[in-house]
Amino acid sequence: MAKLKVVSAFDESPIKTFDLASESEALEILAQSYERYRDRKRWLTPHERIEILERTAAIITSRSEELARAAAWEGGKPLRDSQVEIERGVEGIKAAIRQIWQLGGTEIPMGTTRSSANRLAYTYREPRGVVFAISAF
Repeated sequence: MAKLKVVSAFDESPIKTFDLASESEALEILAQSYERYRDRKRWLTPHERIEILERTAAIITSRSEELARAAAWEGGKPLRDSQVEIERGVEGIKAAIRQIWQLGGTEIPMGTTRSSANRLAYTYREPRGVVFAISAF
């Protein structure tokens, strides 16, 4: 099996070695991924995606210094630059969470929290601006 050796940009000392997939293995993985994508019944619900993204952001935040040092060591850049990249990564995850809320268009989508999973909501705006909401369980 082919290997990828990652070395430090400073002194070329080894950081880690990874196994590489062959072309046929990569094509098989892509085919499996595409088949899973086409099966919408197996897709994660919005609230499940949000929970995963929130946990991901929390893990990265809790390990941000470790991750920034590893990125600086591998990339040969100043530590502060890597710290900024880690912070931007967490903000990107938070932006993805906010985007999930926009998937429903201009209305507030249901299914973004556990309590709203598998529920429908209908709203009606009265002439004076009062909004009535009816939830279907």
